[in-house]
Amino acid sequence: MLEKNHLRFYPGIIHEDNLFTALAYLYSEHLGILPHTYFKRRIRENSTMTSKVVWRNIEGYLTTCSQIIRISQNMTASQQEAVKLYVSRTMTAVCFKARKLPLGERIRYIYIMLCKYLKYIPFLEIAKVLFPKK
Repeated sequence: MLEKNHLRFYPGIIHEDNLFTALAYLYSEHLGILPHTYFKRRIRENSTMTSKVVWRNIEGYLTTCSQIIRISQNMTASQQEAVKLYVSRTMTAVCFKARKLPLGERIRYIYIMLCKYLKYIPFLEIAKVLFPKK
């Protein structure tokens, strides 16, 4: 499945595993769920997940979502619905993270959201980026 769909990690971004994993699920012909925990996140200092949110983090999520939207145009209607839900949930989480960016970067993020992703996320979530609660 990986070779057939030329599935690779997207180079040069943070959170490249998000795109890889989402596409692996979408391309899979057979998918099942096992009711066991096989993954445990290791939390360590200065990792991508624990360090301060910077524009590069946001850029990784934006690239992931734009790529999965682009690729989904050649997928079935049900796969496109799954992509829409994935992008919506991802962008809602990214809005929460973007609240910690400096004002100029928050404005840049809002502009991108309004231009490219408004159909995936409620406007209120985008507005919260501009006026985060302290």
